[in-house]
Amino acid sequence: MSPGSRFGDRCVEPRDGCPAVLIAEALDGERRSYYVVLRQGQVYQTIAGVVKASRVIQEGWGAVFEGRLGRVTVAPPTVTELMEHFYERRTQVVYPKDSGFVALLAGLAPGQTVFEAGTGSGFLTTVLALHVCPGGLVVSMEARRENLEAARRNLELAGLSGCVDLRLGDARSGDALKPEDRFDAVVLDMPDPWRALEVLRPRLPPGAPAVVFVPTYNQVEKLASWAAGGAPYTLQAVYEVSGREVEAVPGATRPSPRSLPFTGFIALLRASRPRDAGEGLK
Repeated sequence: MSPGSRFGDRCVEPRDGCPAVLIAEALDGERRSYYVVLRQGQVYQTIAGVVKASRVIQEGWGAVFEGRLGRVTVAPPTVTELMEHFYERRTQVVYPKDSGFVALLAGLAPGQTVFEAGTGSGFLTTVLALHVCPGGLVVSMEARRENLEAARRNLELAGLSGCVDLRLGDARSGDALKPEDRFDAVVLDMPDPWRALEVLRPRLPPGAPAVVFVPTYNQVEKLASWAAGGAPYTLQAVYEVSGREVEAVPGATRPSPRSLPFTGFIALLRASRPRDAGEGLK
């Protein structure tokens, strides 16, 4: 695997088969984005007029096409847009508002190695890879082969497959771990993360972050009880992240009805050393 993979390397310039964003602005101030895959000979209808794929490929990213109905700006998709509009979905996904925060809590930086389970469709995997690559590695484990293959296709679309090691296996048993595996951080998106955390503890240095995404209060309570009951981790904090889009239209700016509802809880734990009864604080 190449450690130099970067998001966007695949479509540095627009060409046939590349995903693209058409940002249309009508004369009345309405704004709408269209997400298309460029194909020679295709024509795309927008609220600001018609755009030809051949013109986009010829003019390049950032081109602006103006007409009697408005204008259209062409851009490559951001990683958020790529995931939301072009990725294949086989599972419930971790949304960008959560995945970005997860990566920051895990303290990820280029050159690090992070373990992830489960991979699902590869949405969170993509964000983790963006933080550790180039030079780093995401070891991502998934129990279902069909999900793993979908994630593989998505990561190839993003140009990030070279710094992700996808493994078929169950993190709770560690059946796909290798003897030499060592990680700077752990990120888990699974219903019973405490089972995998036990298995992964010997692969982490003391104090290393483990970040867990769970969707219910019950799971947070179980995680807290497990950590308080002598587990080799300390529960540091639990968060919920919200996000609201704003429709910026001249004279009518307001919150968008497309804002995301509740998605889940994010817990931060730290790998700890064995506890010695009777020693420590006075």
